[in-house]
Amino acid sequence: MIKRTTPGTERDRGLRKLRSLTVVTSLASVAAMAGFGLVSALSNPGVQATTTTRVATDTGTTGSTTGTTGAAAAAGATATPTATSTLQRPTQAPTVVSGGGQTTTGGS
Repeated sequence: MIKRTTPGTERDRGLRKLRSLTVVTSLASVAAMAGFGLVSALSNPGVQATTTTRVATDTGTTGSTTGTTGAAAAAGATATPTATSTLQRPTQAPTVVSGGGQTTTGGS
């Protein structure tokens, strides 16, 4: 005997298939996100042993200074520039002048 399916059972089967596909896709995306997070965490070197701070001077150049902490800071020691950078000031952004065009639509 041939088993006939009704539209209701076909609909239910389709919804179950769609739900399982949605759940599998969600789990796969969570696993991919965790994998990318793991790779980025392993490839990031983390915090460096010494901390450097960029300080801008009046002439526009920047120097790298190392901060003092602990007994040296209590004794009044100050940080001195240890290197100069080759960074340059940004140039002025180009200006765009527009207008003067004419647009017509429709008509003849």
